Amino acid sequence: MPKGQCFLASVPAKPLVFIAAGTGFAQMKSMIEFSLNQPGHQDIYLYWGARSPEGFYMPNLPIHWASSQFHYHPVVSDALGEAGWQGRHGLLFEAVIDDKNLLLGSEVFISGSPQMVYATFDALVAENFQAKNIHSDVFAYAPRS
Repeated sequence: MPKGQCFLASVPAKPLVFIAAGTGFAQMKSMIEFSLNQPGHQDIYLYWGARSPEGFYMPNLPIHWASSQFHYHPVVSDALGEAGWQGRHGLLFEAVIDDKNLLLGSEVFISGSPQMVYATFDALVAENFQAKNIHSDVFAYAPRS
């Protein structure tokens, strides 16, 4: 049974930001689907990062969710010269910071490796995101020493 502490028991009355690296999308998918099925949810933003476009293993699902209240931002880190990729390039947290004027005051959920989660957390806090509004299972199973 899953024992994570990063979940949604209810949808807060504020925008939600989901940041998923690679297979971290699975946890975000669950919370996004829960949120989309709740009446009156606020804007939902998904930033999903992969090393190459092939790393998005369910690429059409976030496109299917797209609406005036669901905003999907795929980010590829290692495909700068790859033909055909029209999306964002670089580190995942950089894309979030680029959009911070839309996102400050949101509840933020991060899923990925401990290194990625802590780098994202530090970068967001440095950009005035509130630490108390940033959530990840990594904080419980891989706390900083």
